[in-house]
Amino acid sequence: MRTSIKETSLRLLPTQTRYLERKLAAVEKLLRQDDTLAAADVEIERTTRHHRQGKVFRAEINLRAVQGNFRAEAYGESVMAAIDAVKEEITRQLAQKKDKSIALRKKGAQKVKQELHDAVL
Repeated sequence: MRTSIKETSLRLLPTQTRYLERKLAAVEKLLRQDDTLAAADVEIERTTRHHRQGKVFRAEINLRAVQGNFRAEAYGESVMAAIDAVKEEITRQLAQKKDKSIALRKKGAQKVKQELHDAVL
């Protein structure tokens, strides 16, 4: 998966960059194996300069994959907290898409089975 990281109003430390890459690797495992064109655009931002407490860090992921386009945004009290929150959200969206496609496939199979059953009778 191609990844681009944009830092706005802050510089990520090497440990934070590695942490982000580990989280994106976990997200990549949820993508289809044949998806070689998947791309993730990540933006990490400090939303304000003068606040010291509260959720002042924002993480955003725009993911383009075979399954579709996904977008997640989250705020946190630290860079790593924001990364964790956005990873959970994008993972939830990918799982929801997978569950939906499986349900549609099963629904279609049930319909075909019912039509075959009706044709036999």
